[in-house]
Formats: sequence, structure tokens, C-alpha cells
Amino acid sequence: MITGLEKLYWMRKLISVVSFFCISVLLLTTFRLFKGGYLVGRFQQSLLGSRESLAHMASYVLNPLSSYFRPTGMMCYWLLLRFCDLNPGAYHGFSWSISPPISGIASDTASMLVDQADS
Repeated sequence: MITGLEKLYWMRKLISVVSFFCISVLLLTTFRLFKGGYLVGRFQQSLLGSRESLAHMASYVLNPLSSYFRPTGMMCYWLLLRFCDLNPGAYHGFSWSISPPISGIASDTASMLVDQADS
């Protein structure tokens, strides 16, 4: 006969196994998308940005009807290409150095939106 404590124990075990499985699937899917799409998109953006001048890139950023999907991102890729050229150490070092502040801004924005929704 199963007691209430044993039932609770097995229910918690089941929840932890299901949670582990769901998080694993999410991480594997994210890695696949990162590996396939992010890196390819980054190099395509660099190629498109390499063909433009500073004036054109600035006009794309300031123009609300820009033909580029991410004009500010394109400007960042353009600056990286101009200042780091094909030096992978400098390129990736700069890219990863601006990643934490961008993540912090996104996190702060999300927490402000959640706090506003709660009140």
C-alpha cells in the first residue's frame, strides 16, 4: 500500500525528471539554432556591411524606413569590420565585450516590463 509520503516522493521525482528532460530539449534546440543560424547570419551581415560607406550606414540607422532588417546591428558589424578587419581575436574580443552590457540592458528592460505588469 502506498502512503501519502511515498506518493509525494515519487511525484517530486517525476517532476524533476520531466523538468530535466524539458530543459535538455530546450538547450539542444537552442544550440542547433545558434550553430546553424547565428554564425551564418553574422558573416552575412559582415559581408553586406563591408560594401557600404560610413555615410550610408549612418543614414540606414537614422532612417525609420531603412531597407536593412537590423540597421543598428549592421552598423556594429561595419564598425567591427573597419576597426578589426579580419583579425579574429580583436573581432571576437570586442563582440564579447559588448555582449554583457547588451544582455544587462535587455534584462533590466524585461524586469521593468514585468514590474509594470504586476502593479
